[in-house]
Amino acid sequence: MNRHDTAAAMIETRLLKMEVGDDSIQLSSETDMATEMAYAQGDIDCSEYQGYVERRHRARTRHFRNQLKRLGVPYDNAACSVAH
Repeated sequence: MNRHDTAAAMIETRLLKMEVGDDSIQLSSETDMATEMAYAQGDIDCSEYQGYVERRHRARTRHFRNQLKRLGVPYDNAACSVAH
């Protein structure tokens, strides 16, 4: 495996865990760090970097929305904010 493949596999593994519901801050931080380091070292290109960041953001957003729902906090999807 070359550096790109290794970096992509490492990031993919973590993103898949996040997408299936592992919502730990540690995993989120590891994913963020792996993405940033791979991009900074030139192991992934700009479009890959952006795609990974967007996937991580979507996973975290789902997690936070689920937390709000569990807590019974009204959430306005249209406005993307907590309803007051």
